[in-house]
Amino acid sequence: MASARYRGSRMAVQRWRAAEILRLGIGEGEQLGYSRATRAARVLERPIAALLASCQAFRTLDEHARAAGNSAATRAQLQMLAHDGLLVEEAALRARLRAAPHPDADHLTISTVSVVTADRVASLRQCLSSYLDNAQAHQRALRLRVMDDARGPDARIATQQMLGALASERGAEIAYAGADEKRTLAAALGADGEIPQDVIDFALFDPEGCGRTTGANHNAQLLFCAGEAFLSVDDDSTARFAPIPGGDSALELSSGYHAPATWFYPDRAGAMKAVPFEHGDVIAIHERLLGRPVANCISEYSRDNDLLVDNLGSRLLRGIEQGHAEVLVTQTGLVGDAGTPNLPAVSRLTGESRDRLVRSEAAYRQAMRSREIVRGRSRLTMTDNPFLSTGPALALDNRRLLPAFFPVLRNTDGIFGLTLRATIESGCIAHLPWALEHVPSEDRPIPQDALARLASRSVTHEFITAAIHSFPSIPGGQGTRTDRIVALGRHLRAVGSLDNRAFLEFLRPWIWRAKSVAIEALVDDLATHDNRPAYWTADVHRYLDTLREALADSGYFSPADLPPVRGDADPGDLTRRLVRRFGELLTWWPAMVARAQRLRSDGRVTVKSL
Repeated sequence: MASARYRGSRMAVQRWRAAEILRLGIGEGEQLGYSRATRAARVLERPIAALLASCQAFRTLDEHARAAGNSAATRAQLQMLAHDGLLVEEAALRARLRAAPHPDADHLTISTVSVVTADRVASLRQCLSSYLDNAQAHQRALRLRVMDDARGPDARIATQQMLGALASERGAEIAYAGADEKRTLAAALGADGEIPQDVIDFALFDPEGCGRTTGANHNAQLLFCAGEAFLSVDDDSTARFAPIPGGDSALELSSGYHAPATWFYPDRAGAMKAVPFEHGDVIAIHERLLGRPVANCISEYSRDNDLLVDNLGSRLLRGIEQGHAEVLVTQTGLVGDAGTPNLPAVSRLTGESRDRLVRSEAAYRQAMRSREIVRGRSRLTMTDNPFLSTGPALALDNRRLLPAFFPVLRNTDGIFGLTLRATIESGCIAHLPWALEHVPSEDRPIPQDALARLASRSVTHEFITAAIHSFPSIPGGQGTRTDRIVALGRHLRAVGSLDNRAFLEFLRPWIWRAKSVAIEALVDDLATHDNRPAYWTADVHRYLDTLREALADSGYFSPADLPPVRGDADPGDLTRRLVRRFGELLTWWPAMVARAQRLRSDGRVTVKSL
C-alpha cells in the first residue's frame, strides 16, 4: 500500500504529454490510438482519444485534467493513459536520451570559409577582410575560397584583381572559382562520357535561362570542397556576430517548425545598436557542433533540466537512441537585412515576437515596410525538421555525401533542407543562438503589394518541394545516403517526365494540401488572438481572401518567378522540366561528388590561387 501511495504521489508531480499519436476511427464510437514514441497501441472511446490528443505540452496530470474540465473521471482517464504508455513522461524521456549510445567522433576543424558572390566587389572585400581579422585574432589558419557567379568577364576580372591585392596585403590564402574554373570542372566531370554533360551543366550553370543561380554556386562549393567540412557565407555578410537577445543555456531537441524569434527595426542602425557584438571565434561556434552525434552533444552541452524535449518527434528520438543522429548543418541567425521580402503579418510569429510586431499600428506598418531585423533561435536547437531560413552562413559537413542544391531561382536553402531530410534520415540541423551581421549595400524595402503578390501566384520552389514531399518515406532500413539520393532523383525524374497535364494533376493536390495547412494555421491565429488588432487582422484576411480565390484559378499554377514563355509554348513546360532535371541531377550527384573528390586528390581540377 505504501508503495502504491508513493507511485501515486510521484505521478502527481511528473509532467506528461502525448507524443505523435496516430488516431484511427474503427467504428462503434471507438478509435485506435498509437504512440510512436512508446510504440503503445490501445482501443479508446472517442472522448478519451480526444482527451489524449489534447495533451500536446508537458504538464502534470492535474494540469491536464484542469484544462479538460477538472473532473475526477478525467483525472482517472489520464492516469490510465499514462499507465498504458500513451502519455510520455518528461524525465523518463530525458533519461532515454542520456542513455543513448555515444559514437566515437572527434571534433572536426573547419579550415575553409567559402564565399558565394556575384558582382559585389566591395562587399566581398569587406566580408573576406572580416574573416581574416577574426582568424588572426584567434590564431586560426584559414583558407578562403570564392565562388564567383558574375556573368560578365569585366566583373570577374575586377573580382580577381581585388582578391589578388587582398591576398598580397594580408598574406592570405585565397582561391577563386569563376566561370572558367567551373567550365574546367564541368569538362573534367564529363570527360569519359559516363555522367551526362547536360546534367553537369544544370548542376553548375543556368541552361534554362532562369536568371538566378545561387544554388548552382552552392553546388560548385560542394564539388570543389568534396571531402571536407566548410563554412559557406554570403558576400554581403561579415564575421561580426552577437547573441540572440533573451537567450538561455538550454539545449532544445525539436522536430517541429517554430518561427524564429524576431525583432523589427525601421533602419539598419537601429538593428545594429540592438545587439552586443562579441569578439569571439566565429568559426568555433560551428565547429563545436558540426559533424557531432546528437547523443554526444546532449552529454556535452546540456544539464538535465536544460534539455528541452517538448517538441521531440519519434524519428529524431529513434535516431538518437540508435546512435545515428548527427549534425550535418549548422546555421546562424542574422542582424541586418532579412535576406528575403519579409512578410511578418503571415509568418505565424508567436509569443514576444508577435507582441513586438503588433504593439502599435505605427510599429506594425514599419515592420511591414522594412527588412531590417534581428532573427534567430534564442537557444541552441537541434532538429530533424527541414526548415532552413534564408541566412548569411551555413556550415556543412561535406566529408561524406550531401545532396545537391536545386540550382536556380529562390529558396534553394529551403529545398536543400527538405532534400536533406528526405535522403538522410538521421541528419540534423543545429540552429545556433547567434546573429551574424548581414549588410547588403543596396536598399531593399518590402514592396507595398508584397502580400497580394505572394497570395496570387505560385513560385517554382513550391513545385519542387511538393514533388519532394510526394516521395515515400520509409523509416529505417532505407539504404545508404547514395541509395536514398538516387531514389529521390529517380522519383523526381519520373514526376517531371509526365506530360504537362498529368504533371499538374499529380502535383496540384500536394500544393493545395500545403496551402490548406497554411490557411488553417492563419485562421487559428486569428481565432487565438480574437481577430485583434484590427490592422493585423485586415492584412491577414486580405491575404487569405486573395489566396483562396487564386487557388481555384488555373493561372495560379504558372509560377510567377519563371521567365516569360516564348510564342505558343506551354507555360508548364519549364516547371515540369526543372523538376525532371533536378531529379536527373540527384540521380547522378553521388557519381559527380565521387568524381570531383578523385579529381581533387589527383590535382587535376583545382580552384585558382590568387
